[in-house]
Amino acid sequence: MKRFIYFALRPLSSIGRRLSRRFTKTGIFVIGSIFISAIVGLDTNQTMAYQVFIFLFGLITISVIASWLFPPPLLAMRRTVPRLGTVDVPVACRVFVRNESVRTRDGLFLIEQGPMSGNRKALFQEVALPPLAPNCEQEVDMEITPLSRGRLQLSGVSIGGTDPVGLCKSFSHSSMPHSLLVLPRRYPLPPLKLPGTRRYQKGGVSLAFSVGDSEEFISLRDYRPGDPLRHIYWKGFAKNDKPIVKEYQDEFFVRHALVLDTFQETGTDDIFEDAVSVATSFACSITTQESLLDLMFVGAEAFCFTSGRGVANTDRMLEILASVQPCRDKSFRSLLPLVLGRASALSGCICILLSWDKDRQDLVMNLKSLGIPLLALVLSTPGLQPAVDPQCADYVRIVETGRIAEGLSGL
Repeated sequence: MKRFIYFALRPLSSIGRRLSRRFTKTGIFVIGSIFISAIVGLDTNQTMAYQVFIFLFGLITISVIASWLFPPPLLAMRRTVPRLGTVDVPVACRVFVRNESVRTRDGLFLIEQGPMSGNRKALFQEVALPPLAPNCEQEVDMEITPLSRGRLQLSGVSIGGTDPVGLCKSFSHSSMPHSLLVLPRRYPLPPLKLPGTRRYQKGGVSLAFSVGDSEEFISLRDYRPGDPLRHIYWKGFAKNDKPIVKEYQDEFFVRHALVLDTFQETGTDDIFEDAVSVATSFACSITTQESLLDLMFVGAEAFCFTSGRGVANTDRMLEILASVQPCRDKSFRSLLPLVLGRASALSGCICILLSWDKDRQDLVMNLKSLGIPLLALVLSTPGLQPAVDPQCADYVRIVETGRIAEGLSGL
């Protein structure tokens, strides 16, 4: 029912936004009065409302024509936009406007032209410009409120003004392309005490971001029977006429996995967006100064991104989460080799799941059978909660969409 009401009211909301962009509040009142007088004045013998209709229609027509004939002046502008933003959090932008004419400009306002794609991905604040004296520059603060994560392409800023009647707005557009990466929404989490002990990390910290068997070098020593040939230091061998090998240090430290379920075959993307927001909340809350955090998911291919201990910072992981998309052409089982292949090095695992079917249960059971401390969060729509075995209640939690903050606060 809520979804039906949303789609029923969506066209009206779009019409309202278009009217508020092109007309002032007085102009919108005049347009409403025109429709009312047109309905009331259908019978010209019974009422004189048609005269009100003719007067108001002529007034709004003159206002529209005047706005076309006398657009606001195009002023010299430049602006600064932050590189990152967050969903539903206003982003402050600075616009520098300069009046290069010999006349004082008054009664103008600024508004962002919006995304290049034309989709409603953000809310833009309309800011009134103070009077600009000749050859004077003014700094103006504007706010952009992103509504969805991902790359927000901004096309430019419009200078707006009203016609002499004060009913219709007109604009002069200035192209200033900018790009803003919008990070997912984040929810507060209680203090996390993830269980798990230090595990041996083959290859040390360097293996966390390298492909292969690079390791933590300690020193050189003489060759011992059984040393692998790849550890031989050939330059030292040639210089000393005896085999010398590189010695490496075994590394033991805490490593957690954050597994994001991206497999969504049908339905809306709302539950997937909530899953990304939950994963973002955990990525921001887990301390990675003395541990590693592996973000695992499947997109066009299987991905494993590691942060912590100087490998990469959390901001980079958030940027990846800002761009992740649902996977609709693969099955959930394609994620299992990625997770289970690294299970021996994991101290703990957090799974963000979109449902609780057999494949997802198999992943959780396999991790649990390996003795890995586990927390699995299953997102569900209200009233459609999946049945979870009571034996799994300690490590499998149901989180309802629309009540994410409340569900996470009880962890």
